[in-house]
Amino acid sequence: MESGAGEVLVAGGPAEFGAGSNAVTGNRYTRLAWEQTRLALLARAAWAVMNLGNLAPLAASNNLVLTYDLHALRLPGHYRAGWAGAYWKLSAAAYRRARFRVTLTRTVADDLEATLGQRVDAVIPPGVDDAFRPAPAARIQALRDRLGLVGPYLTVVGWAQPGKRVTLAVAAHRLLVRDLPHQLVAVGARRTDFSSVEFGTLPASVVLPGRVSDEDLATLYSGSSGLVFCTQYEGFGLPPVEALACGAPVAASRLPVLEEVLGGLPGVSFVDGEDDRSWAVAMESALRSDQPAGRDDGPSARSAAVLARYPWEGKGRALLDIVHG
Repeated sequence: MESGAGEVLVAGGPAEFGAGSNAVTGNRYTRLAWEQTRLALLARAAWAVMNLGNLAPLAASNNLVLTYDLHALRLPGHYRAGWAGAYWKLSAAAYRRARFRVTLTRTVADDLEATLGQRVDAVIPPGVDDAFRPAPAARIQALRDRLGLVGPYLTVVGWAQPGKRVTLAVAAHRLLVRDLPHQLVAVGARRTDFSSVEFGTLPASVVLPGRVSDEDLATLYSGSSGLVFCTQYEGFGLPPVEALACGAPVAASRLPVLEEVLGGLPGVSFVDGEDDRSWAVAMESALRSDQPAGRDDGPSARSAAVLARYPWEGKGRALLDIVHG
């Protein structure tokens, strides 16, 4: 929230981000209530309120709203009963009432404009956090030892979100693992806002480390044979960008938004099929590939290319430039 020329007040984020007395803890419902009440009061003294997560205090007239996607509208069954409709109504209202509208991709901007009418002021893709870089061999080995990883492995992330379709990756893994031994590491933890994802009985070759730190996720990517990203819907697709930054190849669903974000980057392959056999073929290709660092599509090239396309520098300034015209 910009409270005056050159002055930015952080409100609602964690205390370590500078929120201080304006930090908010608790569940999603507590944060929503705070946003519509306390933040609305704070907004009165602000030049602009930058809301970077779909929602905004609806009583404020000076909002910049960053809308990630239309997930709750397009695939409401992914959410727990009653949540998708309410969340989309709040998101749509925040977008419509905003003074400034921003999103992460042109694909989503076009969808928002066609669905809600108002024009998106800017498309500003995220940058790659410094935590996501190729990890040294010693750190990779330490993580392998901690998680019980032996031999090659593939990574999937966000398994608790139905849209990530991690059960599809598990099914493909089952088809492949007997003839091509490997492990599948599924990162994530259950969430209260999404419908439950059930794996059934998993083979011992599937590893569930739970939620991990950014450092551990970067290390996991760095040591893997690739990220399997068989998602059904995205507003941007940050996991494959972060995996590439760590030098890992990526097999991704062929979605328009992912073609926009990942198209032309080395180390990316798109999967057209939505069945387990198509994904087993993609996983086998990743596991059998020999991509040493010296190759044009090797880890160093993958990392350099994605970091050049999505630098972190300048993102905050780009948002301030929108507010100040």
